[in-house]
Amino acid sequence: MANPSPTDSFTLTVFLESTGEQPSGWEQPCENPEQPDPREGVPPHDFRLPPSLDPGESILEDDRSIVPLPGEITAQQWESWFQAWLQDLRPSLPSPWHQAPDYELTLRFTDNDGIQTLNRQYRHQDRPTDVLAFAALESATPPPPLDLDSPWEESLYLGDIIIAVPTAQAQAQEQGHSLTLELAWLAAHGFLHLLGWDHPDEPQFQRMVHQQGKFLTQVGLNPPLRF
Repeated sequence: MANPSPTDSFTLTVFLESTGEQPSGWEQPCENPEQPDPREGVPPHDFRLPPSLDPGESILEDDRSIVPLPGEITAQQWESWFQAWLQDLRPSLPSPWHQAPDYELTLRFTDNDGIQTLNRQYRHQDRPTDVLAFAALESATPPPPLDLDSPWEESLYLGDIIIAVPTAQAQAQEQGHSLTLELAWLAAHGFLHLLGWDHPDEPQFQRMVHQQGKFLTQVGLNPPLRF
């Protein structure tokens, strides 16, 4: 049985979570003068699957305290944005990915303490950052169905994106744009890592920045002026 073409229909489900102690209304910047600007050169992010996890496994726990989503982006908008972004890049993904009829990811909004805990636990860097992403499929090549005459019936879990809202708010205020724009920018960056993109050098970092700008334009947002 031939692999389905990238133009076949598919759905992408986004599990949205919002946790941790947040500033009132999510609008106050974090007071952290030592927080580095993650966009000066190559940002200090690591997006590899933690070695303690199996492919397809989430790093996030199920017992969590849920608080309202930040910014002005609804759950339906987040899902439609990720769907559009995946549609744009799906033809360039490894061919086994095209067999999946459905895709899933988790987008968690948290505070500086929450992201610092993950940063310390999985990257051994005891400080907050703006965004972390953990790809559930490090090899980027999920196994094909055992029965090649049967369609792929399981959803393909892409991974987890975690955004620290106080840090995002501070960066938005520093750059003079909205929290919504900053959240979309960081989510787009994390999403590219879930799809196997990386930035080991400046040219590849700029390639990711260009694609992030394209993503934002696709959903009706103007990319940050500094990029």
